[in-house]
Amino acid sequence: MGSRSLKNIGLRACIGALSVVMLPVVAVAQEAQFEVASIKPDDPKAHTPATNLDLDASDLFHYQGGPVVADGYLVNYLIFAYKIADAGEYRSLDAGLPKWAQVSGSQTFRLEARAGEHPMKDDLRAMVRSLLADRFGLKVHTEMQQQLAWVLVKTGVRGNRTSQLRPHVGEPVCGTVLSVPAAKPPAGRPPLYSGVLISYGEDELHMRILDYTMPQIAGELGMFGEGRGGMDQLPAVDGTQMTGKFDLDLTFVSRRGPGASDEQAAATGMDFLQALSAQAGLEFKKKMVSVNVLVVDQVKQPTPD
Repeated sequence: MGSRSLKNIGLRACIGALSVVMLPVVAVAQEAQFEVASIKPDDPKAHTPATNLDLDASDLFHYQGGPVVADGYLVNYLIFAYKIADAGEYRSLDAGLPKWAQVSGSQTFRLEARAGEHPMKDDLRAMVRSLLADRFGLKVHTEMQQQLAWVLVKTGVRGNRTSQLRPHVGEPVCGTVLSVPAAKPPAGRPPLYSGVLISYGEDELHMRILDYTMPQIAGELGMFGEGRGGMDQLPAVDGTQMTGKFDLDLTFVSRRGPGASDEQAAATGMDFLQALSAQAGLEFKKKMVSVNVLVVDQVKQPTPD
């Protein structure tokens, strides 16, 4: 998911497992630790410094030294710490937390810490894992679960239908340490961004995804399709078998209401799923698949700093 808190992007539901294969418990001990750290429930009245750490699974890195400052729901910290790129896991991960820690409880947590000299994003992930184990008593493991999911596949229609899905060329956008603010793009061009940008025109929406793998693209499209495409709340996984990094551009109208006639549909243009097929040669199929998920075994109210 780029750097968007779950406060803004929402969560998605996962269907319960029909069968489970246990995998090794995820280690949280003996990892890198912050030199000093404070994590506590947000005080909306307190004056706090701006955040400089994106609690997401991307490799885009804004932190440039000094105190580490982050803010988010507990599930945001889990997504960051365990680098959970599949947006289809987010709702079930949140649902597995105690009521006090779920997004519905509206409790966010503020992290302020010192991490030593020149840590990279994965170093900070390890430090957050250690902190969650120490302050929240966090214990987790991973499982392979058989779940009903949306599988992103090629449409199989011949012809040039993939002009809007292209291999990423040039310098990487994701995985880049931003030492200075990105330069303002030329007029009419969106800024470079690791993840998804949605721009709104008078009658249309434009989605741009830059420098993402197909599993990442599947997760983002599935999450958007839930909100705008009328798709069921299921995990979204990649079934294209396409490797590498890709850019995707889609232009479509907002979801039409039920009962719209073919004439009305033609007049208003393609909706999200139609654009996905016509402009990118992709579609979602509902199937039972094996999904590797993170399961929270234990989490407690945070101990005092």
